[in-house]
Amino acid sequence: MNNLALQGDNVGALSTVSRTLHATPWTSAARSRIAHLLCQSPPFDPPADSTDPLAPYLPTLETTGRLTRASVPGVEDAHLRSRRSRMRGGVALGAAGEAETAEDERALDEQALRLFERSLWVAPWQELARSKFETARKALASRLEDDEHE
Repeated sequence: MNNLALQGDNVGALSTVSRTLHATPWTSAARSRIAHLLCQSPPFDPPADSTDPLAPYLPTLETTGRLTRASVPGVEDAHLRSRRSRMRGGVALGAAGEAETAEDERALDEQALRLFERSLWVAPWQELARSKFETARKALASRLEDDEHE
């Protein structure tokens, strides 16, 4: 796939990558690329009555969660393992925002942080893994501080 030809054309890029998934649905690299592309695409329009700031991103997070497997049989490139863990961490953060109880929200926040940490552990040389882990850690720490002050 020619990345330069598809830059800025998320619909075309998603269509191209989706054909790869249909041809080889078991390939974790194809599933990971589609999930990564979805996460980079613009958010959906939220429902008119929604005040949740995550609402535009929830359909993307749900689809990403279905595409990104928890584990992949066989050997997988460290870069792909790191990206898969980061995406699953983002999905867990989105799910935490939708949690029905504070206990469920804390559990999902902890799961998200562990997944971002795993992403860094798998590929410590990746700056993106390090920055996403730090961003998640700081965001969750500030959320905990806000919860304690309420």
